[in-house]
Amino acid sequence: PSPGIGPNGTPSNSANRLEYIKNWTISTYKCSRQLLQEKMGKTSRTVDTELEGQIEALRDTQKKYSNILRLARALTSHFYHVVHTQTSLGEAFGNLANRSPELQEEFLYNADTQRNLVKNGEQLIGALNFFVSSVNTLCHKTMEDTIATVKVMHKQLMLFHNAVAAYFSGNQKALESTMKQFSINVKSPNSTKPSWVEDH
Repeated sequence: PSPGIGPNGTPSNSANRLEYIKNWTISTYKCSRQLLQEKMGKTSRTVDTELEGQIEALRDTQKKYSNILRLARALTSHFYHVVHTQTSLGEAFGNLANRSPELQEEFLYNADTQRNLVKNGEQLIGALNFFVSSVNTLCHKTMEDTIATVKVMHKQLMLFHNAVAAYFSGNQKALESTMKQFSINVKSPNSTKPSWVEDH
């Protein structure tokens, strides 16, 4: 057999290595030459139009998700302040009930209503925080797997819709069901025992 050819007529390892080094050297030379000519302005930039299109689409998607994230954070912040105000309002109604015997029943009724709104509001804030956290992860991780991103976003959009719809329609059971469905536990800093209306 000739040099570089093995006993069964196939190239030997040294021939394979030599061919690999030769091909690598030629490829490296061509890439280096192209890059140098691009930098010197003697040739146009090499562009993979398909890849560039995919990158641009991902950037556009990321911008849109970032906008959703910004708006969801704003909504969460505003709603947090609403719930905080409802807490204060409930306390004020409760205090006035003790000082105004002629309106005690009405003040207590309004105090209980505010406490229930706070309880449901805290659950909605929990859902909103979960949504914000998930969208934040999507926005700030590499969006390589667009199929997984769509599936995650689908789940988050369902959470957002179900929680907001349940809250604003006054459907406490649907809100609680949504929280359970997405395994969201809300630990309320304002947790108190149930109102006398809920106990009876």
